[in-house]
Amino acid sequence: MADIEWVDFGTKPRALKDLDKTIFRELCKVYGCAEMVLSSLYLEDPALEKHIAAIATYRLMTTPRQDFRSEFII
Repeated sequence: MADIEWVDFGTKPRALKDLDKTIFRELCKVYGCAEMVLSSLYLEDPALEKHIAAIATYRLMTTPRQDFRSEFII
């Protein structure tokens, strides 16, 4: 398993919504197709674990973009 250090993400439930789909889409970009991702998962590829940890950390650490329309609502 990939070594993950303790990080306080301070996440909200909204940040976790569809995180699994986002991670899978990013993995498909890295591995080329869904079949390669699934075969790497089946083979317990350590590189896949590192990619998952890196993508999840990046997605949880970045702040969501503010909707531009919210600035104009009075």
